[in-house]
Amino acid sequence: MAKADIDFEKELWDVANELRGAVSEKNFKDYITLANFTSFTVCYSHKI
Repeated sequence: MAKADIDFEKELWDVANELRGAVSEKNFKDYITLANFTSFTVCYSHKI
């Protein structure tokens, strides 16, 4: 990986951690899983 890619990846992780705030990583996974499931369900229901 190039140095610029590594810096960009670190910056993305720093922003994600800042947005996550005080929620633990384990609990944040639950929020993301629910958001993805909801999004998938809404998108799929429009195709029926």
